Amino acid sequence: MKEVKSQKEFNDEYKNGERFFKIVGFIAVLSGNSRAVLWENSHAELRGNSRAELRENSRAELRGNSRAVLWENSRAELSGNSRAELRGNSRAALWENSRAELWENSHAVLWGNSRAELRDFSVVHKLSQNVKIKKGLKAVVITPVYPSDMKTWCAVKGIKIKNNRIQLWKTTRKDGTDFYTGVINYNTKSEIICPDWKDHYKRECGYGLHLADSPQAAVLICDDRESARVFKVSANINDCKCFGGSPNYPMKIRAKKCRIVKEYLISDFI
Repeated sequence: MKEVKSQKEFNDEYKNGERFFKIVGFIAVLSGNSRAVLWENSHAELRGNSRAELRENSRAELRGNSRAVLWENSRAELSGNSRAELRGNSRAALWENSRAELWENSHAVLWGNSRAELRDFSVVHKLSQNVKIKKGLKAVVITPVYPSDMKTWCAVKGIKIKNNRIQLWKTTRKDGTDFYTGVINYNTKSEIICPDWKDHYKRECGYGLHLADSPQAAVLICDDRESARVFKVSANINDCKCFGGSPNYPMKIRAKKCRIVKEYLISDFI
């Protein structure tokens, strides 16, 4: 196992044929069939068939067919067909067709078609109707039921209402336009107005400005984290619609219009 302390060291060793690394204190990108052990608050993005073992508060994003074992207080976000085994007090968010096996006091949030097997005293939040769960005797599955009115939604989220306005979050492309259409520009001092707003539209996608309850949530659902911009926005609560019951994306709402409050660096939230 080769210890590396920078992406350059990692890339050089990878070119020389090394495939098993100890990553210490930096953000690494793993691809191909590489393997790594992450230590000391390090952060990695795993692609392809790469594998990692996470320790000591480390974090990872798993994509494709990558795999990870999480220990202690480490965290991971899984997408594609990636898999993880969670131990200690580790946490994970699962998307798409990802899978996880939870042990001890680990905790996961499940989306899309993800699957989880719960053991010991592990806990999952089930946030999609398509999630499949196998649980042991002491494990806990929580299925949230969200309110359908904005004032109660704000109370659940801990969002303050001041002068009938609330503050939410949005990620955009590098040019300030939305990821979905590339037409709506958020990089403006003017009020941003949805061009195709439908007041009584019930589905979670379309016909509104889609805003998140936190910067972390906005980053979670953006399409390009390398170049994305993060905005705090303000909206009138009467111009907002939330999704009651068990929505697939409980972190977001639809808004008729909003205005920018402040821009932040995406690196502040990942």
